[in-house]
Amino acid sequence: EDKTQTDSKKYSAKYAPIPKEDQRNERYKNFISTNEIAKRVPYRAILLALTLLILGLILFGFGIFALFNTTMDRSFLFLLFSLILLLPGGLYSFIALFAWLGVEGFSYSQIP
Repeated sequence: EDKTQTDSKKYSAKYAPIPKEDQRNERYKNFISTNEIAKRVPYRAILLALTLLILGLILFGFGIFALFNTTMDRSFLFLLFSLILLLPGGLYSFIALFAWLGVEGFSYSQIP
């Protein structure tokens, strides 16, 4: 009995050869690699982060102004809302700036 016939009887799975590099690229051409995603600049997310940062700074200015000219309860709301806007806006603006400057450890993929 031929050895190849016994091997094919022993294993029921059909194996396909590993595709060559050019065939793999053709098969997966619609998929985006993680390097390409990391290099893309998320303009809308950066614009949103800058908007949050600017609105937070404006509200912080109003809060400080209200703190010295009105009661504490009015200034507290401005300062609270400014904090809510400044934290994500400042963080993601910082990441975008450092990714733009090319600082190691920062990339656009860190911005949601």
